[in-house]
Amino acid sequence: MKKVTVFVLVVVVLMLGVLAMGVNAEKDTCTTINSGELLASDGSVIEVGFDEWGYNYQARLFNGKYCDA
Repeated sequence: MKKVTVFVLVVVVLMLGVLAMGVNAEKDTCTTINSGELLASDGSVIEVGFDEWGYNYQARLFNGKYCDA
């Protein structure tokens, strides 16, 4: 009898977890660089590719001079 009770409890917990993930899935939309909604610290729109100082936000690469770091 204990095995059946534990099994039912596990199934119920798993179903509640799946339902909770389904509700939160609609809220988890990420802002991307391509959308044009992502802003830098100075308020300018971040674009794809290297900026004027040599930093690529999408690739997280720096290709510039040491003084621009």
